[in-house]
Amino acid sequence: MVEVPRQCPRCQNKDPAYFFLGAKGWYCRKCIGFRRFLLSDHYEKTNELKMLEAEYFLPFKLSKKQRVIAEQVKENYRQHNILIYAACGSGKTELMLEFIVDALRHGWRVGWAIPRRQVVLQLANRLRTYFPTLKVIAVCQGYTNIVEGDLIVCTTHQLYRYYQYFDYLIIDEPDAFPFKENEVLQNVALSACKGKLLFLTATPDEFVRRHSSLQLELFVRPHKRSLDIPQVIQVFRPWDFLVLGFLIRKSKRKLIVFVASIKLAESLHRLLTKFCDCAVISSQTENKEKTVWDFIKQKKGVLVSTTILERGVTIPDIDVVVFRADSEIFDQAALIQMAGRVGRSYLYPQGDIWFITNYQSKKVQQCIQSIEKMNQLA
Repeated sequence: MVEVPRQCPRCQNKDPAYFFLGAKGWYCRKCIGFRRFLLSDHYEKTNELKMLEAEYFLPFKLSKKQRVIAEQVKENYRQHNILIYAACGSGKTELMLEFIVDALRHGWRVGWAIPRRQVVLQLANRLRTYFPTLKVIAVCQGYTNIVEGDLIVCTTHQLYRYYQYFDYLIIDEPDAFPFKENEVLQNVALSACKGKLLFLTATPDEFVRRHSSLQLELFVRPHKRSLDIPQVIQVFRPWDFLVLGFLIRKSKRKLIVFVASIKLAESLHRLLTKFCDCAVISSQTENKEKTVWDFIKQKKGVLVSTTILERGVTIPDIDVVVFRADSEIFDQAALIQMAGRVGRSYLYPQGDIWFITNYQSKKVQQCIQSIEKMNQLA
């Protein structure tokens, strides 16, 4: 009798119903969508560990609070899984630089994983400016020809390539879709790291808290202005379209309108293009980076977006509308993140946030209370 494997080393599956014995050996059906790995396969390292003379260059100075947190990360990353619980736009990325330099100088491998492809590409470009002497590579859909470098930035899906590869792994926005509550992706991430984890988020969930042994908090943005508080406008359908039109006219900045579905985004885009300069972005948009960049360059205009832009994107001088913020698609974390797109820039440290709802919503109120609490703790 053939003995069924007890556990998949990558996704940690223990259910024997998912194991399949092929001609070459055992496979795990639970994570076979990433790649047809044999359970006995291991990631072959093609380069030796090397101690890098790493250093970073910032075009600005960190705030006093940022410097304190960055030093605490550097002092504790070898002993603890660290949660950086920080407000949107507080500079979480820059808090990692001292730790990365220290780790690379010791010859350890560092990875940076993010659920969203667009954020991977933007962050990799940003890190290349901070680390001009390092080979910083992005590994995500469309960028998989090169998978090794001095510093690897990848989507959480691509971590399947790096079984037991990283000594230290940063998981950025771990409460974002599709990583959030995805047991397979979470276990693939845990299997990719043989050392310690560092989580960066403004909205930590149960998975993050369970796997963290040290929490560091940063609720003040570098420009030291408080987080803007959303204004709630409750109105029944279809009058909410009229309210949206009024807010578009009222806004003195660029405006992002977040909606809960691709279908609604496209319908709203067709309507608004009759009255204003309007673009749309969703997971189905072909050239997402160009759409965002064109919007950044505008002085005015409207961008209708699904939750694809709720995290990791900085667009200066904007207001935000969350249309039908009481939708079941939006949870409290998503609302906090969408509100956090406003006021992230030194030059434009504030903006307006409007939540248009059709009825009273507990999660909307909880979102506002959470932002107010961050301002108090700051």
